Amino acid sequence: MRSRLLAALAVVLAGCSTTPSTTIAPLDTNVSSGEPTSSLRPLTTEAAAPADLLAPQPGEEWVAFRSPRPDGRDGVFLARPDGSDRHQLVADMPFVQASPAWSPDGSRIAFIERNPDEALWVVDADGSDATELVPASTECCGQDKPDWSPDGTTIAYVRWIGPEESVATEIALYDMETGLISVAYSTSFPTVLDRPRWSQDGTQLAVDVTTMQPNGSDYAAGSIGLIDLQSGQLRLLTDSDHFFGYASWNPSSTALVFGENGLTYWNDTPDGKATNLWTINLDGSDLRRITNNQPGGHRSTQPFWRSDGSICYVDAEEKKSDRHFVRCLGADLNVLPGSATPIQGTHPRFRPLPGE
Repeated sequence: MRSRLLAALAVVLAGCSTTPSTTIAPLDTNVSSGEPTSSLRPLTTEAAAPADLLAPQPGEEWVAFRSPRPDGRDGVFLARPDGSDRHQLVADMPFVQASPAWSPDGSRIAFIERNPDEALWVVDADGSDATELVPASTECCGQDKPDWSPDGTTIAYVRWIGPEESVATEIALYDMETGLISVAYSTSFPTVLDRPRWSQDGTQLAVDVTTMQPNGSDYAAGSIGLIDLQSGQLRLLTDSDHFFGYASWNPSSTALVFGENGLTYWNDTPDGKATNLWTINLDGSDLRRITNNQPGGHRSTQPFWRSDGSICYVDAEEKKSDRHFVRCLGADLNVLPGSATPIQGTHPRFRPLPGE
């Protein structure tokens, strides 16, 4: 369901350094922000960790990522930065698992299960206590792309509502203490929102804003947007000439890094297009390409900015899912020595360490 929309994380950007003044008006919805309904109450399962699962210890660095399982379906896996001790996080959940996101203290991971619609789950980092927070609903919506707030109290995620050819989207906020769900922003077809990412101060969400073709499956245009959580307004940060997406904040919440023509738009980069990383300031200035891949070559995609100022990303070769590595750029934008974690998958997220 929504096979193309569920991969929609890119947006487009013009090669200029000015900021559009566009503001998109929100769509009124009936999703409750008061008492949770029975369908939104947490449901706990008995998804226990395998006996030989390595439990991350305090202060240890791990990478969570999505990767194929032996049965051909994708699961959420963990590995150390050198690629060792790779194991599936929750091995006894038979359906596809995707979009892992660490809690700020590194003790839990939010993820999505598709069966075939999408439910939001959390699990302890050792694979125990898997809990379904928001069940899938064929009559309403699916959930995807969770991201934990910096204070750990809220999970932001995208909700897909309705059929693909007329889908509406919402950026929803799940309160970890009360189980209540509120809506930060919503749009109607053909504009869809995707991949919310919290600013370090917790006041804004970066999102992918994509315009779909009338068939609901192909992409037309889009931009990276910023949702101000106090005003409820969405501001378009970029124009719409390139397929940019997968934004991540720098430690001071003053700039974003994002990818171009990434894996979540196309398995193979379109002819004549390259897949690179770019940065931009929040006022729309200083748009810069920071990698120099050529069409048909390596693909730098799915970046995330770390608290030490390094920018980590997936380095992928065309059509070879087993040749994906996580590499990191230092402050000088050169690849850091030894930063090549083989993940055999996509969507990596490093475990936060103390101080991150």
